[in-house]
Amino acid sequence: MLQILDEGQITSGRGVTYSLNQNIILFTSNAGIQFADAHMGYGSQNRTTKFEFSTERLAETFSPELQNSFSHIIEFHPLDKDSLFKILELKLKRFYKHFANLGIKLHIPSEVKTKLVELGNNPEFGARPLDRSIDDYLITAISNLLIANTNVHDITAVLDANDQISAVQTNPKISTRSQIDPDSEI
Repeated sequence: MLQILDEGQITSGRGVTYSLNQNIILFTSNAGIQFADAHMGYGSQNRTTKFEFSTERLAETFSPELQNSFSHIIEFHPLDKDSLFKILELKLKRFYKHFANLGIKLHIPSEVKTKLVELGNNPEFGARPLDRSIDDYLITAISNLLIANTNVHDITAVLDANDQISAVQTNPKISTRSQIDPDSEI
């Protein structure tokens, strides 16, 4: 890493040297982050964990030479639910387009989006848990529906009576339903 920052170049395993002089390099890390409260572990589900940046913690992680190579250190804050909803909308656009290319119209109402954000909200890990909630609950339910009935052209994601995400064929000739339990291990 110091070769990249000091010399502005990197050498591949085959000996080819690449110049990075015209590049902007962004490093992301949780180094320097500490929990601002002590409400962690069992029984703390209803409490909000806060994070704060600490230069002392950063110094414990990175050597002074490496820290001196950084032009700027920008503190990012954990994603809030509003940000997760915006990220979810961006990710769902890809699925809407994919299914449209397959000739399938996909409907995801706000209550399903709220459930996905709830399942994928973990401030420690950013948006990655949201990706997993989309895959584990929404895409799995849609896939199961498509496996059960290949002649589907209109799908709606719903929350069933057990608060589980299900995929249903909209206006089906034969009712077909697929669901996945959010509490089950996948």
